[in-house]
Amino acid sequence: LAQTYRNWELVISDDCSTDGTAELLSVLVKQDPRIKLYHTAHNLGTAKNRHITIQYCTGDLIAHMDSDDILERWALEEMIRMFTAKPNVALFYSDFAQISRAGKIESYSPSPDFDPNKLHQHGWRHFGMYRRSVFDAIVGYNDNLAGGRFIARNSWGTSWADRGYFYMPYQVIQNTSMSSDFWTLSTVTNP
Repeated sequence: LAQTYRNWELVISDDCSTDGTAELLSVLVKQDPRIKLYHTAHNLGTAKNRHITIQYCTGDLIAHMDSDDILERWALEEMIRMFTAKPNVALFYSDFAQISRAGKIESYSPSPDFDPNKLHQHGWRHFGMYRRSVFDAIVGYNDNLAGGRFIARNSWGTSWADRGYFYMPYQVIQNTSMSSDFWTLSTVTNP
């Protein structure tokens, strides 16, 4: 909450947590009007919950994090600086470090140099930010398909799959033995 960049909103969708998270968040919402808390009626899982949460976001830039991730105080400011300096870039992502309960860095993992042909291998790591316009244009979720599907635009062109889009079952994204972060975007134009 103590980011050096101050013009942010924190949108949280509590997915039926049972560990006291909702109660803690309720206190934080009262202390800071930039924090917005929503609750799901039943546990939706990561993909569907993110889909719902994005609908509540009002900013032009969106980032999402897992519940066990933290940011350095300057993280948002650095991302905003990069988006301002490079207005045609759709996504920035960061390196990450694993931190012990005592707050000591146990390992550090630099993000690989950008290679659009390898984005599917490393995703955006643990913290990334992207333009909402890009998300609205090329990525989303379709809960109406059997079991729900994550919709993504592929890099092989419109002659592949469904005019350049493919659909991945939520179960693939939710199963950590089958997948990890899938949020990878490069500069695009609206289809």
